[in-house]
Formats: sequence, C-alpha cells, structure tokens
Amino acid sequence: GSGPRARVILNGGDLNGGSGSPMAVAGIALGGYGQLGPLAASSTSLTVGRGYEGAVHGTGTLTSSGDLSLDSLSDVTFDDLASPGSAGDGYPQLAVTGAVTLGSASLRLDTTCKPSVGDSFPIVTGRSISGTFTSGGKAIANGDVIKATAVGARCADYFKIVYSANTVTAIDVGSR
Repeated sequence: GSGPRARVILNGGDLNGGSGSPMAVAGIALGGYGQLGPLAASSTSLTVGRGYEGAVHGTGTLTSSGDLSLDSLSDVTFDDLASPGSAGDGYPQLAVTGAVTLGSASLRLDTTCKPSVGDSFPIVTGRSISGTFTSGGKAIANGDVIKATAVGARCADYFKIVYSANTVTAIDVGSR
C-alpha cells in the first residue's frame, strides 16, 4: 500500500548508530531524537524531535553518524521550532556527520508560535548538503518562504529557507 507501513520512534535511542554500515529504509515512519548510522531513506516519513505528548515539546537532535539520503517520496517534519539557541533544546535538528542528500523530500515545519521575527534555526547540518526540499509539490529555492504548521496554537508563522554548503536554516519572517 501507500504511505508508511511501520513506525519506529527513537526516544534517545540508537538505530544502527554504532555501525558504519549503511542502512536502507523504505515505507516507514521514523522519528524522534537519538543516534542513527548511515541511512538511505526511500518513501519514508522522518520526524525530527520529541513530538507533542504531555508537557515535553518537539525539541531534540537526531544525529546520523555517516551519510544520509532522502528521496522525493520522503518527507521531513521538524517538531516545534520554539526558540533559537542550542539545537535539541529550543528547536529540533538533524545533525549529520557525513553528506546529506535532500532529494526533493517534502519539508514541514511545526511551531507552537513562540519564535520571533529574525529567529534563526539551523535545522539540518552536515559535512555537505546537496539538493533541495519541496513544499506543496514545488521545490523550495534558496530564500523561499514557507508557512509553518501551528500546533496547539493559532498563528501564521512563515519561515525563509536558506541553504548553504553544510546547513539548511529556517529563519522566522513573521506572520503574513
């Protein structure tokens, strides 16, 4: 069938993080915070952060010790862009020690409407980054603005997406 068939949640855990061997996943929902090894994801829903259960919100770092590649059938959600500062505390981050291939994966930013205009969130870091994300089926070019999803609140926060050689940053540009 279509969509993820299995759900894997890391709550500070390790999925192939100690192995240098690449792991391929297809058709699953993978999320949380913790450690991954090299990963090739196809038709995968990747959620970075803790989610929205109880009093704990979406911050957390998902670290990949090796290369990470996504495809155009995958999507990535960053739970709760709240406050700038330390990755994992004020906002979620996908931190990759190797190369990151975005592969036109769909990007979703969730917020609880706490960021201020100008707040900057380096959501993806890696040794190198190639490709772009998409939103609504359209490529997100460097400097494009996308709307965040308000979770548990009513706001209309928009973020400018900035790509560099080793970082993808979301910068709050306010409401529209």
